[in-house]
Amino acid sequence: MLSHYRFEHGPNYTKGELYYLDDLVCYILEDPVRAKGIKVPKFTAIAAGNYTTELSWSPKFKRNLPLIYNSINSRWGKHIYYQGVLFVGVRFHAGNDPDDSAGCPLVGSGFNRRGKLYQAREAESKLLEIYQEHGNVIPLRIYNHKIDEAV
Repeated sequence: MLSHYRFEHGPNYTKGELYYLDDLVCYILEDPVRAKGIKVPKFTAIAAGNYTTELSWSPKFKRNLPLIYNSINSRWGKHIYYQGVLFVGVRFHAGNDPDDSAGCPLVGSGFNRRGKLYQAREAESKLLEIYQEHGNVIPLRIYNHKIDEAV
């Protein structure tokens, strides 16, 4: 299981850590977490909760990346519908700052002094190795704080 613990919530970003079992895989940078039922398109992190991730082809990025979803239907395919809000095409991928996110969790090896992720491609490769070693589908639980239970 992947566990994503958010540890810092700013006005324009959310920082976190991603673990596979008990091992730190990478750091996460996302758009801000918003109140229940609120979505600002391309500027909202997905809600804390339980999801499925699946390594699959991303038409946007032209490579295999982990897709995050909790629902499947004929209209939207694999998507997130949570707290009355719809997200489609949310994937873990490399990036450096919230402008790269559009609602997706960005991965990196750490944060620099300006709060941006660094070594994003290396972190993405490390995450993809987990899928290659342990299967293309891995459950994900997102927590808004390290000590919170997933909603």
